[in-house]
Amino acid sequence: MVDFIVALFGLAILFILCIFGLVLYIFKSIGFMAMASNRGMENAWLAWIPIADLYIGGKLVEEMDFFGARITNMGLWLPVVNTASIFLAFIPILDIACWGIFVFCLFYLYRLYCIYEPSQATLFTVFSIIGIWPFFVFAIRNNQPVVEQESAAEQAPPTPVDEIITPE
Repeated sequence: MVDFIVALFGLAILFILCIFGLVLYIFKSIGFMAMASNRGMENAWLAWIPIADLYIGGKLVEEMDFFGARITNMGLWLPVVNTASIFLAFIPILDIACWGIFVFCLFYLYRLYCIYEPSQATLFTVFSIIGIWPFFVFAIRNNQPVVEQESAAEQAPPTPVDEIITPE
C-alpha cells in the first residue's frame, strides 16, 4: 500500500511539472511571436516550434558580446548552441560545457532584456537563473526595442576636422 501511495505521489509531481513546463512553453511562444510580429519579422509563428523558436529569439537580439567576443547572427548561434548542450550533457567529460552554455544563455537573456526593458534587465536576468524567463519574455512582448546610445552615436555624422574653427 505504501508503494502505491509513493508511486501516486510521484505521478502527481510529474503531472504538475509537465503542466508547469507547458505553461512556460506557452508564455515563451506567445512572447517571442509577439516580439517578432512587432518587429515585422517573417514567420513569427516559428516561435511555437521547438528549436525554431530559438531562431526567432536569436533574430530578436541579432548580436551580443560574450566575454569580449562579438557574436553576430544569433538567429543561427542560439539554436546551435542550445542543441549542442543536449548532446554534450550525455558525454561524461564534456558535460561541464553545459555550464558554459548556461552562461551563454544568461548573456543572451540579458541582451534581450536590455533591448526591450533596459531598466529591469539585471533583475530579470537574475531571476531567469531559476528558469522563469518565459514569464519575463511574455511580460515584455509588447515593448518596443530601445535604441541604445552606442548605436545612436554611431549614426551621428562625425564633425570633419576642416570645419573646426581654430583661432589664427
